[in-house]
Amino acid sequence: MDPVFLLIVERNLRHGSLILSPSAAAQTHFIIDKIEGALQCLGVRLEDVVRTRIYIQNKDEWEPVARMALPI
Repeated sequence: MDPVFLLIVERNLRHGSLILSPSAAAQTHFIIDKIEGALQCLGVRLEDVVRTRIYIQNKDEWEPVARMALPI
């Protein structure tokens, strides 16, 4: 399989009329679900991902974000 590069930038805390939690961990979970859906549309699984980059504004939130991103 050829490599697939996917860039997702999400700064919007809304999904339709739903306002997402201010929790960095909850936002990370939401975004990973969106990424998984985009990958599935390309015929790729989340388990095929070899590298991710997650940037956070508050360095004190790194641990809950890392826990949510661990399956990647």
